Amino acid sequence: MREYFSMIAFHLNPMSRGQITLRSADPFDKPAIQPNYLDNWQDRKVLEWGFKVIKSLALMEGGRDEEEDYRWTWGVLSED
Repeated sequence: MREYFSMIAFHLNPMSRGQITLRSADPFDKPAIQPNYLDNWQDRKVLEWGFKVIKSLALMEGGRDEEEDYRWTWGVLSED
């Protein structure tokens, strides 16, 4: 049986701010939502740092078998 684990990086206090505006005066019309995810450079840097920490933790010796080959690809640790 194989064992797996997951790690995730996220920002608890983002600086980026989005907007919610009304499309019309009709109360049943859906609002226009613009989340502006990662609009602030500080949010991008925090997330980049989080990915680096996750990568370093995932590639640490002792947490995996030496004969297994792991590769970091597009933000995902994959097995070759």
